[in-house]
Amino acid sequence: MKNIFILVFLVYTNIMAGRNELTLKYKYNEPLLGKGHYLIVSDIPVPTYPNTVGYFSNVEILGKNLQISKDLEKVTIKKDGKIIREEKVDWNNYIFQMENIDLDGLVVDLKWKSLNRQKIELALSEWNLEEKNYRLEIEYTYPSGNEIMLLNIEMPEFNPDIYLDFDYRTPILKKQEYEKKYLIVKKIVLSDYDLEITKSKDKLDGLRLILSPNAIIEGDNSENNHYKNDVKIVPLIEKYPGIFIEELNYGDVFKNSKEIYIGVELPKDIRYNSNYKISGNILSAVYKNKKKPLIDKIIILNGEREIFKTIGIRKNHSAQDRIYVENLEKNGNYYEIESSDIIDRNYKNMKIKLGNIVEVIDNLGNSKVITLENMKLKVEKGEVFVLIDDLAKVAQGTEISYKIIDKNGDIIDKINLKFYVEN
Repeated sequence: MKNIFILVFLVYTNIMAGRNELTLKYKYNEPLLGKGHYLIVSDIPVPTYPNTVGYFSNVEILGKNLQISKDLEKVTIKKDGKIIREEKVDWNNYIFQMENIDLDGLVVDLKWKSLNRQKIELALSEWNLEEKNYRLEIEYTYPSGNEIMLLNIEMPEFNPDIYLDFDYRTPILKKQEYEKKYLIVKKIVLSDYDLEITKSKDKLDGLRLILSPNAIIEGDNSENNHYKNDVKIVPLIEKYPGIFIEELNYGDVFKNSKEIYIGVELPKDIRYNSNYKISGNILSAVYKNKKKPLIDKIIILNGEREIFKTIGIRKNHSAQDRIYVENLEKNGNYYEIESSDIIDRNYKNMKIKLGNIVEVIDNLGNSKVITLENMKLKVEKGEVFVLIDDLAKVAQGTEISYKIIDKNGDIIDKINLKFYVEN
């Protein structure tokens, strides 16, 4: 009899005090919005954010919001059975709101509108970025009685990957580039999402990307010489196309730009024809008291280039016409048929080698003439050109190959030329 009485009492209580349960499940793989961005929950379980794009799918709504009445007098919010906020309703331009409701790990702002009473609006801030379910009991007091809504806010574990618009999992392999101050190894971009949700009240500890100023480079400089040294890591901003300047803020590389390039200032004594590994805590994502390593290794590859060029020669070509290998548009009597790459160097203080013949290229970019059967090869002002003595003696598909070698004996470029004469 006693149990029947309790059951009847509970049913009666629920009839007299309306109850609804509403669950907001924020998704791990979607960006979240912070303070000032209100999620609108109505009787239709479709989330919307005013004046934003790309966030409508970041939360799943289960259950329905409890519709309020315009004669609402008081709102009481309980957590774990304890009252954490209680306020009398004072409509201001038909709006009543309760701000900075501290849930110990999440701060919530709530908003109601007397002209649109089936909606509740909710904004989040100061999230501790941890997975947790916050369960609130919201009690609405009217002259006629009370109604209760149970609000569950399910927060996921913070996922920094959705804010990073670059691939950090694929190993970085970068070929050396001759005499470049900075070898640019990676472009890193921050997604165009609001980061406010990752910040606390003081705004100082939101999601940041930290670049280490130094790392270790090692490899084999020769067969019996293992090389190890420090290497400088530099954040760069592309000021103009192809022009990069150093960004001085290592502690938050996206402070001034959402697009940064990771540059490496390689030591002067590494070998151009060797491979190296750079290791260290190069790039990390930092949020609250957590640190996630993103890039810890970069492979630097042998910089030698091998370039193939096929050159067409017109019948009116003369022995005095220079065929400039780097620029095949200097003379109308020859032209480029195909090329595997461009030659964009100005050769100085190096050597040119063709077969067993080696000639020095001085600091002005000039070398002695290398004489071949029916051809000559020379470097002048840093550019390589070919002279043909007698066009009639040139067999179709004639090939010559030469190498450009630096002062350390490393091969910078290997150039393969093939010649065809017009019929």
